[in-house]
Amino acid sequence: MDQNDNTPVIVSPWRAHGSVVEEKIPRSTDKGTLIAKVIAIDTDSVHNSRITYQFLQNTDATLFSLDQYNGEIRTTRMFSYRDSRYQRLVVIAKDNGDPSLSATVTIKLSTVETALKSYADMTEVPLEYDIFSDLNLYLVIGLGSVSFLLLITILVTIVLKCQKPKPSKAAPPCRNSVISERNSTIADSTLVSNDAYCIYTQRRCSPSKLRKPTYSFIAMIASF
Repeated sequence: MDQNDNTPVIVSPWRAHGSVVEEKIPRSTDKGTLIAKVIAIDTDSVHNSRITYQFLQNTDATLFSLDQYNGEIRTTRMFSYRDSRYQRLVVIAKDNGDPSLSATVTIKLSTVETALKSYADMTEVPLEYDIFSDLNLYLVIGLGSVSFLLLITILVTIVLKCQKPKPSKAAPPCRNSVISERNSTIADSTLVSNDAYCIYTQRRCSPSKLRKPTYSFIAMIASF
């Protein structure tokens, strides 16, 4: 029976020195793009040399996935402006022995900006929701703020119009004064009619019946 006495050796990605690998990838990388592939070998028997891969460290677990059998690292979504420009991935390769032996590799990824794609290329790439989610949020907030300010302006205008002072109207004449003035006018006109009748018909009116013309009658005669 073969003993598990050999540690897995990582042969890919290639490392110039140490166990750290630095890679650069475009920030416009599409979903499902192969970023790196970790390959480890073990010189033990077939059973013990079976290698599996796992993440020991992943800066953003929602951004990368690792196939535990073939060691392929792929993007699970597109990069957004919220994602850090630098990503750190630590992968461990373990054999199937008992006890299990392992080796690790650190991959430092840095994203770089690239030129804009042509219109034809852009139409072929499905747009991800997370790219525009914040933009939609800002638009909703902006429209809500404008609507709120418009509503406040309308309410203030209505309040100012309601508080504008109304022109004061002259008080209507008292009913008692109207009745008194009407009675006085009727009495004066009656008196003038009687005196005028006595004068123009040259009837002998007793001095007690003939009254002095009132001021109203004199004013009427003077007007002729």
